Amino acid sequence: SQDLFSWKDHATWTTSTRSASWWLEPRVGGRVFECKGTTAVHQEGDASSLHMDIDLQIHPQNVPGVPKILARRFAPQVEAAIAGQLTPNMKNLAVSIRRYAADVYGS
Repeated sequence: SQDLFSWKDHATWTTSTRSASWWLEPRVGGRVFECKGTTAVHQEGDASSLHMDIDLQIHPQNVPGVPKILARRFAPQVEAAIAGQLTPNMKNLAVSIRRYAADVYGS
């Protein structure tokens, strides 16, 4: 179900390093995936860039209602589906940061 692909975002911003440590917590399905990472803004002359390090681990054997023996077989499809949901989220984060910087700094 679509609920399987929803999560809570948790993040801690550190102003001195202009970076955030974050993790995603699945709303349902136990430990279907683990996703954590860091996002940092780096100054490069007059420009800034956004750097993201992401660690995504998929645990298809934890999908509710799917026998563990079948879960291993369908692991690539589960991974692709979860990554397909997470990727737009990460891109939207970058777009939001760019819009924020443009509003605040006029860039």
